[in-house]
Amino acid sequence: MHVDRSWRLKAAAILFSAALSACAGGSANREFVRDIEPLVGRADQSYFLDKYGDPDRKVTIDRETEIWEYTFGSESLSDYGARTTMATSNILRLTFKKGTLSSWQANARVR
Repeated sequence: MHVDRSWRLKAAAILFSAALSACAGGSANREFVRDIEPLVGRADQSYFLDKYGDPDRKVTIDRETEIWEYTFGSESLSDYGARTTMATSNILRLTFKKGTLSSWQANARVR
């Protein structure tokens, strides 16, 4: 009986986290579409340094391509009463070609 209850609690926490990340990711993605999409091909790296600061992660693909990653809105699901160590966050990934924003991607992440 104890195993069955433990399994139900874990399943509930996973469903809760999936629902929470879907809601958070959807609204964050809409914000990024509105704010960042018009900047593709126009904004350079200094614009994002001024706006968001240093990225959490930088990856150099080749001499002309660099990817910057920012993490926003990190929340622990235990803050909402879930008995888990899982957390959600929104990841913004910016791709620069020759120093200018060429594409971007925003995703909700559950860890």
